[in-house]
Amino acid sequence: GPVRTLHDELESLRPTLEAIQNVVPDLAAQLKAHWADLAGLATTTFPLPVRLSHGDYTLSQLVFDGSGVGLLDFDSVCRAEPALDLGEFCAYLRVKCRNADRHVTRGGGRLADELCELFLATYDASVGAGESDARRTRARLYEAYFLLHIAARSWQQIKVSRALIALSVLEERLAWGPPSKA
Repeated sequence: GPVRTLHDELESLRPTLEAIQNVVPDLAAQLKAHWADLAGLATTTFPLPVRLSHGDYTLSQLVFDGSGVGLLDFDSVCRAEPALDLGEFCAYLRVKCRNADRHVTRGGGRLADELCELFLATYDASVGAGESDARRTRARLYEAYFLLHIAARSWQQIKVSRALIALSVLEERLAWGPPSKA
């Protein structure tokens, strides 16, 4: 499959942001500011070597059968740093937890933090912790990108609630400050 980089992912979001600019300029300005922040943060870390990547690794791509787990939908297979799949999975997981938190008081942010940490720790254990810090730093950048992507695309699809949830989670994640240099 094709090579997908964080730079390319960010660039692919530009047309969506421009389309939003024509309809909701204030929202577009907010999204573009987050885009610029992410583009700047992306230059502070080094990309990891590319590997085989699912390319659309979200909760809906997993199927469970007893103790077995299967993976679906390989039409987005690509070569990318592992952080692409890790960040995408965490971004969608955080949005799902926050959405559930609106309906049940369970602390969706804390639950999402715990689930994402368990997911990343399990990944580290399966591949080795050699690049763990760098991988997690890059995964955090991809996670922020995917939260921005979810917010923008949801707005375009008139899924306003989902867009606002993704934007809220993105702002919380960015408030933690830039990732450490890795």
